[in-house]
Amino acid sequence: MPCSEPTLRGTVALLLGCLTAVLTTGCGSSEPPATGTPDIVIVLVDTLRADHLGCYGYDLPTSPEIDDLAATATLFENHTTQSNSTSPSILSILTGVYPQTHRNYFAVPLEGTFDDRSYLANVAQRLEELDYSAHSVWSHPLWSVRPGGSAFDRGFESYLTLPQDRSYLEKIELGDARFVTDKAIGLLDTWQERAPDSPLLLLAHYFDPHTPYDPPPQDLDRFLGDHLRAVGMERLEGQLRGVLPKRGERLFDNQREQKLGSLALGRARYDEEIRDMSREVGRLLAELQRRDLFDDALVIFLADHGENMEGDDLGRRSIRFSHERLYEGVVGTPLVVKLPRQREARRIAGLSQNIDVLPTILELLGLESDPPVDGVSLVPLLRGEREEVHERVFSESSDQLEKAVKTRELKLIQPTPETAAEVYRWREDRRETRDVAGRLEAAELADLLGSLEAFRPEAWLRWTLEPDAEPFEATLQVRLTAGEIQDVDGDGWQRSSDGTQATWTGPVADERVELGLRLTRSLPGAQVRVAVSGGGPLLERLALGATPLGRCAVFELAPEGQASPAAAGRAVRVTHGPEPSTVRLHYAFDEPTAIEVEAAHEVDRYGLAIEMDADEQARGFAPAKAPPRSRPASALRSDAATQGTIELRGDPDLGALRWRVSVDGERVAREDLAIDAVPCDPLAIGFQWDTPADGVVRATLDARLPRDLAPGAVVLRYEMSGEATSTDIGGFDASTLDELRELGYVK
Repeated sequence: MPCSEPTLRGTVALLLGCLTAVLTTGCGSSEPPATGTPDIVIVLVDTLRADHLGCYGYDLPTSPEIDDLAATATLFENHTTQSNSTSPSILSILTGVYPQTHRNYFAVPLEGTFDDRSYLANVAQRLEELDYSAHSVWSHPLWSVRPGGSAFDRGFESYLTLPQDRSYLEKIELGDARFVTDKAIGLLDTWQERAPDSPLLLLAHYFDPHTPYDPPPQDLDRFLGDHLRAVGMERLEGQLRGVLPKRGERLFDNQREQKLGSLALGRARYDEEIRDMSREVGRLLAELQRRDLFDDALVIFLADHGENMEGDDLGRRSIRFSHERLYEGVVGTPLVVKLPRQREARRIAGLSQNIDVLPTILELLGLESDPPVDGVSLVPLLRGEREEVHERVFSESSDQLEKAVKTRELKLIQPTPETAAEVYRWREDRRETRDVAGRLEAAELADLLGSLEAFRPEAWLRWTLEPDAEPFEATLQVRLTAGEIQDVDGDGWQRSSDGTQATWTGPVADERVELGLRLTRSLPGAQVRVAVSGGGPLLERLALGATPLGRCAVFELAPEGQASPAAAGRAVRVTHGPEPSTVRLHYAFDEPTAIEVEAAHEVDRYGLAIEMDADEQARGFAPAKAPPRSRPASALRSDAATQGTIELRGDPDLGALRWRVSVDGERVAREDLAIDAVPCDPLAIGFQWDTPADGVVRATLDARLPRDLAPGAVVLRYEMSGEATSTDIGGFDASTLDELRELGYVK
């Protein structure tokens, strides 16, 4: 709707024009900006690193339309995202708080994975008091929250996502940049038809340039030659024209050509997707101009996280074309803010971060930050009153382990509390190739580590034991594979002298028993043993968070009992060989049965498979898709097994094999299992997860205590700073897990 029409909004826009003329002059006035209600357009791009945009100094023409926006806006040169994963980062943008405050770390807000803290107010909710009409469109193929049901979507009148009845590949193809712009323009129509006198809040989320990289025909090969020349492989251009990168695909027999050619190919396709995204963002901005909305609007362009584009020549494991770790390619994201009536470009060198966006909007509108936020307003920078508002900014990985702190000159990354920190002079070493941790003054390093330690929340393993019809005694044993136990909650705990083990034994009678172990690090690997004196089978009573243990991706521990001839009668018998990397599994069923065997190395090493051989009797077994774990694993499955033997052989240099067996889709019952000739007790279970805990185990353990506990239930869960989430992904179906793997969220 043109702002010249005789409405209340026209009057407000005129007053706002006077206000923003002052804001953009940088006159240094100490008065806060007057209240106004400009239309607000937020363009949120997935997986976009700042240094691949022309306005941030990139030498390829990937983003002319975004560069044009920056030419009449304020660009924040040193901007940082809060997380390396989509869901935690976007929720931080919407609510202005760190992931450790909103507690949602899983990559996408699928049903069952989202922890809704009702006291968190998103940008749409906060603008309701000014009568904003809020609309959004999302193009992530796995975005499936219920409208109005979470802090992602509360307050939005329109919340458009991709059709959930489409296949994953169909959603990827449908949800391109053109789809987002078309839908966003449609939302402009919706707003002007329904609420023309209300100011607009429009959020458009562009999934491109996220993997899989699949640029449209007009951009395909646009930058291929440039990237091949950059690595000295221009001779491969003819072979790579039109080729799309696929995870793990080998394109060349020559190792050097494979390494450099695939690197250049991925970089080119990423840049070509940026080019397409920029064109469509430009089309949306042009539509705002056509409707006389652009000049008076507050336009914000930013990204949830970046993408690793570096090869394996930096002396560390290759993580290219992913958003693992917290290096600058991942956390260095763009922020461009066009104030209403702004005409000239400005660049700000001070530190800023994604959680600052919401408080900035609130201050520009004259609203209070209530409930409070973790970010700070950037208005003093926009007005030219100050050169910086942060001495340091923080990022955290979605695995809840890695944290990073950045100051004016230094950046410290710590993968876990126990591992050595990396320190870089990030302004002069943008690729972070020169670790200067060993050359810093002791006090300087201690200051960085101290600030990160203060940022890191407390971590607890919590136990809840529910009374049963009859009193029972329980024994809980925990042995950490990393970190130490700092403190305990509850009487009766016995801790080892080195702080890595704890045991509790006690009665569970009339009242619920609550116990806890405070850890020196966020969720470590652990070996856990639970035994009870009576009641139903423990496998049916024991849960990790909200997920029954039978559906959890944890590995078996051998029972602590004596060998017995009775083991020979068990349906599934597992024997460890003389080498810990060899396991033999024998099964015998009375009728054809679905059975799946999964195994993984103790030591995390990508690209190394486990040999899984079946004997002549074990016909019908075939490789299954890798189980949902963050470490490499192998699996065999048969839907009609009767009897036979399977031998698992791993790499002896990578330690003992981890394994688990499922029968008819559920963890094998204890009364049907024997390990090393010891029959398993239905009232005792030992299991383990490794370091770092895999994504499924971590998300499962994060879960808040279920509302209704069955009699005799035993629940182990993980908390940070006294709160747990409601995550439960133990029941995801195979197709959902496949989609998560394809996007790199679950490996």
